[in-house]
Amino acid sequence: MTNTNDLNITPDMTELQIAQKYSQHFGLPFVELKKLSLSKDLAKIIPKHIVGDFKIIPYEHILGDKELIKIAVADPRKLQQRAPEVIVDLKKKGVNIALAVTTKSDFEFAFDKIFNDVVDKKHDDKISEVSKPLEDRGQSISLNSDFSYIELVDKRIPYDILTKIPQDVAEKYMIIVFDAPIDQLKIKVAALRPDNNATKEILDFIKSRNHLEIELYKASKDGIEYALKLYQQKPSIQNPPSYADSKYESKSEPLNDIKPIASGPISSIPLAKPLPKISNQPNLPPLKLDNKPIIREEDQPKDDQLETVESKIAFDSVSEDEENNLDLLFPTGISNEKILENVITSGIIPKIVAAIIYYGVKSEASDIHLEPNESDFSLRFRIDGMLKNIVKMPIELHAPVISRIKIISKLKIDEQRIPQDGRFDVVAIKKEIDLRVSTFPTVHGEKIVMRILDKSGGIKKIEDLGFTGSNLEKINSNINKPHGIIMATGPTGSGKSTTLYAILNKINRPEVNIVTLEDPVEYDIPGVNQCQIKPKIGFSFAEGLRSILRQDPDVIMVGEIRDTETASMSTHAALTGHLVLTSLHTNDAAGALPRLVNMGVEPFLITSSINCIIAQRLVRKICPDCKAEYNPPEPVIKDIKDELANSKNDEVLMHVNEPLKFYKGKGCKSCTNGYKGRMGIYEVLLVSGEIENLAVHKEPASKILEKAVEEGMITMKQDGIIKAINGLTTLDEVLRVTSGD
Repeated sequence: MTNTNDLNITPDMTELQIAQKYSQHFGLPFVELKKLSLSKDLAKIIPKHIVGDFKIIPYEHILGDKELIKIAVADPRKLQQRAPEVIVDLKKKGVNIALAVTTKSDFEFAFDKIFNDVVDKKHDDKISEVSKPLEDRGQSISLNSDFSYIELVDKRIPYDILTKIPQDVAEKYMIIVFDAPIDQLKIKVAALRPDNNATKEILDFIKSRNHLEIELYKASKDGIEYALKLYQQKPSIQNPPSYADSKYESKSEPLNDIKPIASGPISSIPLAKPLPKISNQPNLPPLKLDNKPIIREEDQPKDDQLETVESKIAFDSVSEDEENNLDLLFPTGISNEKILENVITSGIIPKIVAAIIYYGVKSEASDIHLEPNESDFSLRFRIDGMLKNIVKMPIELHAPVISRIKIISKLKIDEQRIPQDGRFDVVAIKKEIDLRVSTFPTVHGEKIVMRILDKSGGIKKIEDLGFTGSNLEKINSNINKPHGIIMATGPTGSGKSTTLYAILNKINRPEVNIVTLEDPVEYDIPGVNQCQIKPKIGFSFAEGLRSILRQDPDVIMVGEIRDTETASMSTHAALTGHLVLTSLHTNDAAGALPRLVNMGVEPFLITSSINCIIAQRLVRKICPDCKAEYNPPEPVIKDIKDELANSKNDEVLMHVNEPLKFYKGKGCKSCTNGYKGRMGIYEVLLVSGEIENLAVHKEPASKILEKAVEEGMITMKQDGIIKAINGLTTLDEVLRVTSGD
């Protein structure tokens, strides 16, 4: 053992000089404990009597691939003959230890602060020294704060407790859950600014929605940032093993047979298994789910396992992988509404939201509607263009479900007064799904609609959309022209964007420069330069068009003509040698020309630039598994033949004099009321000389339609009837979508 003479320590040396001698002799760094924020939890992994006997105290724990526990020692000579068994045990378990020398007074200060709770009377003069470095780092921890201070640096926070508040929310509000007693409806939260209004609002929201008590503490910026990094850890680190038991009372062994405890990198500490979740909460009356108990009587948990929907709302989490890949979360799938109801009755909000999305994808829904009512919370899917009631949930689930969706959509969960738009991606049924989220305040609370876009499905070919015969020939001939406008028209949700994407995909070649302006960009097309407009910052379709023309484009797609400026610039681009694809909201093809004239575009420019106009609607297809022939009433057959006889196109007239057969679906397990999927019905108008003349003279749409039919255009209604005769859709569908035309 090294003695004092070997170190040349003299009686007149100060504590600092002695510590520096130890540091030089043993090759250890020097640390000033008074300037550090010490963690009681970390320090107490070594029992108090051992800390006092050996003058050692843990002061820093570094997480990572290699874990490191730093221990300050006031007299390193005590560790030469023997080391406390607690350290030996840590070393044997693969824990690396790094020593640092501190002064005797620093050790005593830390010992009193950790084990004797002495922070004011005895060390008043030292407190300011401890606080000053924190203030220098901009943390300004006030000793006179109304909130108790918690040191999060090096604090072990179990992963399942930390993630009770999602990472996005924790980062935004700088709040951390660091404790949640399993026998109480209470959590302990540390906040950087506990008296901040935004912090109070989010915590009040969490408190009211989850029916729990929140014990609020103040933490430093370093502490919050340290805890936020723990979200990246896998839940392999739980509370450190307690070494304050009888096996460490007096046992110790020399360090001669092991490596010096100050050397080598540190590995990990094997930690205890996660504590089981036990709930002693009262058994509240079961909530109702579509007139059924949320938890059936026979399913009620017993005794100490009692759990209720309220106690679990927003307090169970899923892993990041499960959140992004719903196939991992539901390996057996959500194949029917009964399974969905079972997930909803669990009350686990992340799983409820995931199950709703999964079942929406499984049902081939285009939109998911979540609508609060006075006494319940409705879930509806839009399938094949028609809304369908799925389930009515308890109103208690409304707020947490909406909040969960807003969190993963990167929306403000505390903003409920105005609409918001967001998006997020998931994988479900091995498909890459993009969800566009729209919130809307109603008298009963926020309503959410999620638009489902299947990115893995690819872009359909023109032939697969429902274009046939002369309509398909007209499209193919016009998309091969080097300039002009191809315009898709129809109401919202009629498939205009899908048509434009299919055309883009067909003309997408390496020798063609295609640039798009979209709102939003719905599908990513390799080889196409796609741009999202941002009206809020002044980047509109018109503004984007100005820039596109300097990008040497061959083909330009403008998502929608919304104003006169965009219409004028689109016609200008077409007249200067570019092929322009765009869309417009009109009921039929003939109505597009007068609409553009009314927008202020010169008629002669319109007719000179437009190649063809496509009007369309979507109809549901008959399910092939339950398709059956049926005979409509005779008056209906007569009306159908009269409609076909008005055509001048041979493709239509060939059906007038033949027996007509029609079909419908009976309804089966694989379909919805006899329908499965959708297809388009179309009319394609070519701007001929006579139609140009009518437009220039500002004739009404009815005159233009009459001339187009005379020239052989197949109307949407006629195209739909032909598809019904061919067994692709029903007469009811055709009449439903064309009855207003």
